[in-house]
Amino acid sequence: MSSVFCTFLQAGHKTPGQAGGADQVSTTAGGAAGSADRLPPGTKIIFVLGGPGSGKGTQCDRIVAKYKLKHLSAGDLLREEVKSGSSTGQELESVMKEGKLVPKEVTIGLLKKAMLKSSSNAFLIDGFPRALDQAQTFEEQIQPCEMVLFFDCPPDVMEQRLTERGKTSGRSDDNAETIHKRFKTFTEESMPVVDKYASQGKAHKISAVPPPEEVFREVEKVLEPVFGEGSKSSATTAPASATTAPAAATAAPAAATAAPAASTAVPAAATTVSPDLAALATAGQPVVLYSKRPSANWGSETSPGQSTTALMSLVPVMEGQLAPTTRILFVLGGPGSGKGTQCARIKEKYAYTHLSSGDLLRDEVKSGSQLGVALDTTMKNGDLVPTEVTIALLRNAMIKSSSDRFLIDGFPRALDQAEIFERDVMPCQMALFFDCPEKTMEERLTERGKTSGRSDDNPETMRKRFHTFVQSSMPVVEHFEKQGKLHRISAATGTPDDIFQEVQKIMEPATASS
Repeated sequence: MSSVFCTFLQAGHKTPGQAGGADQVSTTAGGAAGSADRLPPGTKIIFVLGGPGSGKGTQCDRIVAKYKLKHLSAGDLLREEVKSGSSTGQELESVMKEGKLVPKEVTIGLLKKAMLKSSSNAFLIDGFPRALDQAQTFEEQIQPCEMVLFFDCPPDVMEQRLTERGKTSGRSDDNAETIHKRFKTFTEESMPVVDKYASQGKAHKISAVPPPEEVFREVEKVLEPVFGEGSKSSATTAPASATTAPAAATAAPAAATAAPAASTAVPAAATTVSPDLAALATAGQPVVLYSKRPSANWGSETSPGQSTTALMSLVPVMEGQLAPTTRILFVLGGPGSGKGTQCARIKEKYAYTHLSSGDLLRDEVKSGSQLGVALDTTMKNGDLVPTEVTIALLRNAMIKSSSDRFLIDGFPRALDQAEIFERDVMPCQMALFFDCPEKTMEERLTERGKTSGRSDDNPETMRKRFHTFVQSSMPVVEHFEKQGKLHRISAATGTPDDIFQEVQKIMEPATASS
């Protein structure tokens, strides 16, 4: 970060997490931070995402007018700083002209300052987060969002809109060169944010191509259950005398439709979600994370937040914890790369307990339970199952086992899954990635589909699964590669015996040192 931005933060604009910052947010129950330093309990936050020119601003104006939410635009806050003529504003202008992302510390600092000054308890934040680290930092240091509205719009339509707007807007970033840079930045940095919230069941995808009136009708379908007149959680003015509240009240508002925060939905191994649930567990009573049952349209695009909550309501929290000596090996690879075959050999030779997230999910489907029916719909669509559900099922299976060595196949499938698992369960020892061309995997899956009886072994779902793997799972491979934990093994040629010989070259030193 530049010296100018550092000066900005040191001059009373410190962001959450900076020691000594006046605006630091306490996320621990009973923390010492006063009410002036934290958002009031029950605060709800909606992120509004979409490419430049997708019409976010227009829809935000309509949302504010109808639902009385406080609209905060990260872009507007930054542009106001530019207009102020300050040294920070001058540097921000240079960054924005280049189409680059502003340092998250500056953006979060401006947003938090604006939220604390407001008397509202419901915020509509436009144009933020624009990168995964922004989303993670905001949720860790302030609170998780209630939901995300993603306005989907083709680049050619957005470019046409921005070019027209540039004739009268006076904005320095409304020019052809910067527009193309902004499109590139959005695709590379911001689409992973959309994927993150989609995997959590919080993202609502809305086409932004039709006229604004038609787009807003789709927005209303999403917001009415939460902020409509008949909702218990409609936006209100926060009481001036708000006092310090437990972190749980801030991180997960009580609204029935609120999606659970990732960090609370799957607790650390030895705990449950709240003191009340912990008391039930101690008493030996069954514990579930949420009491709400699935609605009839749980899988529709208009209610993903509700679907995650409904799914999690059916997953019990197992008592107990993993041994300190536990070792975890992730096995990654596209569908049809041969992961299952190699896992069976690793299990037999090295005495690992093999857990397949796919098998755990399919077992639930076969059980015929409400959760199984919902999961079946998700898997047939080639979509990712909500992170909370997958991690909960894996953790339960690990707690039930007496083993301290686990081979986890088909997980994590997205970057946020990897980060949440490592934080709330434990980091893995290593990751094996079976690299295989899409054509080879498709041939294998087609052959397997003749006898497997699996609903996802069909051409249409295969293509969806390949696309999902490239978009969501390859960043996981890169994540472990950066940590020095990834071992890449070619699974394209040779027999399974040949491939396992390469696996042994990796496993032998690792198991010998354990």
